[in-house]
Amino acid sequence: PDDIYRLNLLDGENADDIDIPVVMVSLNSANVLTTATVTPDMQASDIVNHGMPDRVRLYAGGDRPFFEDVEPVSPTLYLIHNLLTTEETEKLVQAAQGKVTPVEKEDVLQLTSQTDAFPSVQRVMLWQGMLQSPAQKAIEERIEQVTGFPLSHYSDWVIDKLEPGASWKPHYDDHPVSTAIATITVFLSEGGGPVVYPSSRTPVKVLPRRGMAIVHHNTNDKHKLDLSSVHALLPHNGDQPVYIARKYVFTDPCSNARRIALPLFALPFGGKLPSAISSLHDMLLEKFGIERGTFYFDKICVFVPLLIVLLIVQSIVDYVQGQFKSGDDDKKKKTDKTTKSTKKGKKD
Repeated sequence: PDDIYRLNLLDGENADDIDIPVVMVSLNSANVLTTATVTPDMQASDIVNHGMPDRVRLYAGGDRPFFEDVEPVSPTLYLIHNLLTTEETEKLVQAAQGKVTPVEKEDVLQLTSQTDAFPSVQRVMLWQGMLQSPAQKAIEERIEQVTGFPLSHYSDWVIDKLEPGASWKPHYDDHPVSTAIATITVFLSEGGGPVVYPSSRTPVKVLPRRGMAIVHHNTNDKHKLDLSSVHALLPHNGDQPVYIARKYVFTDPCSNARRIALPLFALPFGGKLPSAISSLHDMLLEKFGIERGTFYFDKICVFVPLLIVLLIVQSIVDYVQGQFKSGDDDKKKKTDKTTKSTKKGKKD
């Protein structure tokens, strides 16, 4: 309030002609502005105009992502407008079409649990990992820039298709193997039901908007499940299906098995992992427990492709050697035949 004052009128102006613009900038930008003329060796008495420059040139944000804070704690919750472009949302929808299946049984590997909370929902996890296209990599780098979470800690996209009447019942993003520290939920379609957080300090309802993301933290400052992070998606009452994508952010970086091997297995199927691999994962977890079972699964995923590559290379080497040997044998036979013919001619 101390920095708000009336503007002086210029010649020919009256008070009705003066507009005071109000702009919104990010916290990082505000920090830069308020320290623009401050150097480390300056005393507080030397700082002029609170460290701000005399003039600031502002540019319109256009379609660039920007934040909207909702709740600072219990749970930490904010929106990122324009996180994805319309073209990017359409490509994710196209990638999921024909691959989604009803959420009927748990799939720990592909981050599907609490199946009762997703009636009439269809889902697919699109495994991309380090096999991303330049456009897909650009999306992850953008998410890293605007959220601050390192991209090596991200899951791949989990995409839900909701027909009219489908919904998410209240649930936590608490996975059996590892609870994600945060969830990034992106609306891929216009319309659909709102996402609600009934246990927030002030109950929150977020209306869907294509390309907008909701980021909420699943854990508190003690790294325990934040019970206020329970959320739901109200029934979709439109006449067209809608799509919603999520990425989970984990405490530890995703393993090479999940960044390289599994996307390779899914590549021939458009990013959808064969169910046999999920069954193998579940079997190892059931037999050896979560920690050892996950360890063995990751090792199998890494070594099996290497073994296959070695077998292929060995087969190629054997084939090439066989071709050379066959050529040498043919040459030798031809030489022997020529020698015999020469000897016979001399004898005659």
